[in-house]
Amino acid sequence: MKYVIFDLDATVIDSSHRQICKPDGSLDLAEWKRNSTYPKVMADKLLPLANHWNRIQKLKNVFIAICTARVMSGADLDYLRIKGLKADEIMSRSETDHRPDAIMKKAKILAFLREHKITKWSNVTFYDDNKTVLQMLLDLGVNAKDSIKINQELTR
Repeated sequence: MKYVIFDLDATVIDSSHRQICKPDGSLDLAEWKRNSTYPKVMADKLLPLANHWNRIQKLKNVFIAICTARVMSGADLDYLRIKGLKADEIMSRSETDHRPDAIMKKAKILAFLREHKITKWSNVTFYDDNKTVLQMLLDLGVNAKDSIKINQELTR
């Protein structure tokens, strides 16, 4: 079995129209939540990696998961359904989880690996845009792919 894990924002979904940054460049989470209305989520666009997701979900022996720092809402799930992106499992942030992305995702991915009894980590590919998350995954031995570079290459 091959396991492919996708982050959402800046990996398969362009939600930049909803992102407001603080003066220090970090995401303003309160503004993100205010901008996560159903109409605004539906205005998100797919990035080129979504085509890869769509292709591999038709293959046998491929397990697709999402690991996102988003608190997933009904609008997010509807968006994925409408766009035809299916996941076998979704790992996402809870409302009360305020850990940095890499720490939260490390806990999620380690639990995922244990739950699925994955001992051959080379069977896992994880697409993410966050440099800290990518380094954490590489440190764990997970095949981490930089979605920003891949999406740029796919748009050429």
